[in-house]
Amino acid sequence: MLRRALSLVFFLLLATTPVLAQSDNSVARARVTSAGVEIQRIGTSTWVPIRVESLIGVGDSIRTTDKGRATVSFLDDVLTIDLSEQSELGIDAYTGEGNAFTVRSVLRSGFARFKSLRNLGDSEQFLIVMPGFTTTVQQGTGNLRVESSGRSALLVVADSKMSVKAKDSTATVGENNGVRADADGALSDVVPALTFPQLDSSLDGCPSSIKLDDDVRLNVRLGASRSYPLIGGLQGNSTIQAMGITASGGWYRIRFKDGFGWVQVRTLPLDRACAGLRLFSDNFGPEDAKLYTDLTDAYDVTVTATPTP
Repeated sequence: MLRRALSLVFFLLLATTPVLAQSDNSVARARVTSAGVEIQRIGTSTWVPIRVESLIGVGDSIRTTDKGRATVSFLDDVLTIDLSEQSELGIDAYTGEGNAFTVRSVLRSGFARFKSLRNLGDSEQFLIVMPGFTTTVQQGTGNLRVESSGRSALLVVADSKMSVKAKDSTATVGENNGVRADADGALSDVVPALTFPQLDSSLDGCPSSIKLDDDVRLNVRLGASRSYPLIGGLQGNSTIQAMGITASGGWYRIRFKDGFGWVQVRTLPLDRACAGLRLFSDNFGPEDAKLYTDLTDAYDVTVTATPTP
């Protein structure tokens, strides 16, 4: 009877104690924050669910289901990556220790939020690789997104700074700004954005329309001022892609003949899904006239000014 009672107590202890899966080359710890998390060990093809937490090593991968969430931490929580639902992260490399290390993770899909609790020195590297670019964390917090196409995006949170490197371009992204790139593509402009919808609207623009009387024509200019050359016009009811607005309003940047042009109107009706147009300085311009196609002989575009940053 005593043996049976002891066996029952031992079984209950096992049932209530977190199971910590082991890895021969453990470099990080994965904690389940919402049920639905799986780990794939290096050299295997099987995904194993975890309930509480697990050690993970170089070559291992972790993914979340449509309800799962997890936190992967390095160096006793100095560096962390929070995975949202339907996301997958791999541990690509880990070398060094203390104040001389390299952590390299690969975000293959989904959303993640990363954080460094302290500024990293020259000998410390926290790298997150995505299909579009690699983010080098220097300080602070950022949000990442990888779409099914591989298009990747980064948003940098306040009091933070990151550097990014794509196939043929690099950039530094400061607080409250974002950047995006297609898989193996070039980096977009770095633009102010607090959310991913804002980032997409700033870079992709927003559908709109201009309604005019039949005998009225709206001039399109090379920059956001009447002092810039005239490069064309819009007739009647025109559907356009609005790409930005000047800081004081009134001038809108639009897609025009494979380049960009500027029109002066009081307001433009934007698609309801639009999170907001990109802001440009007043009198911005001139645009790159070399991009234009099919300009008529009536418009002689000569660019001599320097673009406003």
